[in-house]
Amino acid sequence: MSAFFQQNIHFGSREQEEGGITEAVHHLIMLNVLIFSVQLVLHIPFGFLHPINLIQPTLYQWIAFDIDTLFKGYVWTTVSYIFLHAGLQHLFMNMLGLYIFGPVVERALGTRQFYIFYFLCGIFGALLGGLTLLRLENAPPVVGASGAAMGVLVAAAILAPDRRILFFPIPIPMKTRTWLLITIALNMLALLNPASNVFVMGHFGGMAVGYLFMKGRPQWTKFKSGQKVRKIKRGPKKNTSNNDPMADAIDNIFDINNKRD
Repeated sequence: MSAFFQQNIHFGSREQEEGGITEAVHHLIMLNVLIFSVQLVLHIPFGFLHPINLIQPTLYQWIAFDIDTLFKGYVWTTVSYIFLHAGLQHLFMNMLGLYIFGPVVERALGTRQFYIFYFLCGIFGALLGGLTLLRLENAPPVVGASGAAMGVLVAAAILAPDRRILFFPIPIPMKTRTWLLITIALNMLALLNPASNVFVMGHFGGMAVGYLFMKGRPQWTKFKSGQKVRKIKRGPKKNTSNNDPMADAIDNIFDINNKRD
């Protein structure tokens, strides 16, 4: 770990200050803010105070994640729910986490793989968490990028555990792994609170996917590299046509140099 991260405290990461916010993180934040703005525009004329209430319940079930509608074939809700948020605080905390921890992960994975990683955490976070909703009658639908954001946090803690940050609203410098442990503890408390409306198991699902992805990626890269090395060692396929008398005879027919005057 570099001395910079060990000796200096920053709101966000060193990479953000040197190179600015990364491409995928920037696009995801802007898209989430845009969609939340659309939510507000749709609801304000009808007097709704909470953005989670859509104009019609039937419209909401088409885009929010619901374990019941999932079994009816609404598979796209495992992605669409990631871009919906239940309120400004919900949106702000998820996007703040993405802004602080996302660039570290994107620069390690690359933009394309970061998109894949982000959506895998969100999708499987919903699916794994959704299994706990099967035992509930009239389970509420789920919205938010929390599962994906939790996966990003885990990945950042694996890549740069000693990087020190200031994370709103706690004005205390701490390491990334310390914030991860605090986040896990807060989710455990929410899990024990029967009145909590936080989709805790979705959070833990995103964390689990983030951990497995980051731990499994080096092994996958090693496997792919080994395949390339073995392919190079084998060399190009040998042309066996010269060992075939019939093929040689056909080649000689069209060989000008072998033709007699």
